Amino acid sequence: MGKVKREIVALGRTAITLALGLAIAAGPALAADLAALVVGKNPDKILKIAAIATPIQAMMSEVEFADVKDLAANGLQSKFEEVNGFVKGSACEPHNCGDHDVVWVFDHAGHVWTLLKADGRDAVYFGNPPKEVEDLLY
Repeated sequence: MGKVKREIVALGRTAITLALGLAIAAGPALAADLAALVVGKNPDKILKIAAIATPIQAMMSEVEFADVKDLAANGLQSKFEEVNGFVKGSACEPHNCGDHDVVWVFDHAGHVWTLLKADGRDAVYFGNPPKEVEDLLY
């Protein structure tokens, strides 16, 4: 192989390595900002994103997560929007929003908190929200 061709191949490998390195470096930061993934979306859409559904599901029982999914799929939905530096969205049972609903709050550092209110049961907070987030959830 000629000298010029070897240099071009070497430059090509360097560019590919650099591009892969940048993609890998950017990946975790982008994945950690769950808020950026959900803003402007409806709840039924976010639960189809594994990076979001998995941590939410891990916080609660199978029955609670099934309820959350049902509310998101079949309930009245509030798109996720920025509120005081957080991103908040919700879904509720039609004609029973005050007593059967789910609210999510995401921050830009990868945290998600959830409040689930179900008929006849106390409201349950998931993710151990700080007071500021608790106020947004309720």
